[in-house]
Amino acid sequence: MGMLLVKQLGMLLGMQLVKQLVKLLVHGDEDGACRVLGDAVEVLRGVEPGAELTAEMLEPFVIRRELTKQVEQYADNPPPHVAAARRATKVAISVGDRVAFVILKSQTACGVGGRAWCLEDCLGTTRQLDVAWYMEQLRSCVKDVVALGIKGSGTVLHRCQQ
Repeated sequence: MGMLLVKQLGMLLGMQLVKQLVKLLVHGDEDGACRVLGDAVEVLRGVEPGAELTAEMLEPFVIRRELTKQVEQYADNPPPHVAAARRATKVAISVGDRVAFVILKSQTACGVGGRAWCLEDCLGTTRQLDVAWYMEQLRSCVKDVVALGIKGSGTVLHRCQQ
């Protein structure tokens, strides 16, 4: 599901991770694959709580999905990109636009749609990325690489789960 999720959601960090892991593992470089994974984790951890969010800081985490119909035409519990589009205040989003959003931490229990915010509405704020959610997406990506059966990928998965 991880590679499918990354492909569907378009998270740059996840796409780069999968591409690099597969390349390194195909060439038998387990240590290199583990370094790449470690670097991805450090990118996640590098977004300090309380830091003012910038476009450059958020770019690896931005997910882009196309809005295929008017936001009012979606159900009450819409997918994350629709939820983000509905609450957007700093950008006008129309049918056919790609909604750029990130997943933020929430003080209340809610689904991923409740934590999805348009990129423009996050810039300049001190809101926090949901690092745990993004970490789970990376784990899912690594599991999919393991499922390809590339020698050495199990070692990378084991290190990822630590």
